[in-house]
Amino acid sequence: MIAIDKSQIWQGLEQQFAKMTDEVGTPIDPVILATVVALNAQDIYTVASCQGHLNRENTNPYPWIVVSSKEAEDIGQKIAESLYDGRRESEVTKELARQHRHLLLHAEYGLVKQLEAFYQHQYFSFDRHLSIWRYSNGTPCLQSHGAEYQQFREPNERASKLKEYQEEMHAFAAFLKRRFFGEDEPEQEYTVAEAAAILSMKSDTLTHTIMNGKLTAELRGRNYYIKRPELERFKNTPRRAGRPRKER
Repeated sequence: MIAIDKSQIWQGLEQQFAKMTDEVGTPIDPVILATVVALNAQDIYTVASCQGHLNRENTNPYPWIVVSSKEAEDIGQKIAESLYDGRRESEVTKELARQHRHLLLHAEYGLVKQLEAFYQHQYFSFDRHLSIWRYSNGTPCLQSHGAEYQQFREPNERASKLKEYQEEMHAFAAFLKRRFFGEDEPEQEYTVAEAAAILSMKSDTLTHTIMNGKLTAELRGRNYYIKRPELERFKNTPRRAGRPRKER
């Protein structure tokens, strides 16, 4: 039996996708690259992606990744040729469309299973939760649930949400990498910025809460890190609104 070196496989995928470009020669965005690599390492075939950009024409202000399969892409090309030849209503075209839909659902199902495993351990806010949006032909696209709401947000909030959505993609990529290498799931922890987003608080306010001893966190370097059970305890603890009254 030939031993499989997973490190070499992973490095090969990193090199492969780092060199990959689209039809106009644009490489994969660096911020989304790790997630693309991690998905393909789990046999989830990706065909397009973007890290999200602000103030760039024809580019969405949130990260996304389109998932498919090689078989679905081949059949999609045959469908396009059939439509070009004016055979939209032919039985052959309809059968190709059914096959295409089936293959896309199978690819989507593989992604759903990974997301299910990820969110068993990952504390999340519904807005940044990774979900699947489908194009009109059924092709699945991975993006945060609240990504489409970016069009309604003010510039500062839009920029903040872009960062949150990118962080969620990074967390998913790290989870998939650990799964690929068969590593035990570490205890989930959050930076102050991540915890503040989950709690709908300002980072400065949460930092003061930690310093006052109301929330336990570990100081490493200049940053505090909060364990998931402690964050859940704090989140579920009733708190009075506003500032406490001073004793006279």
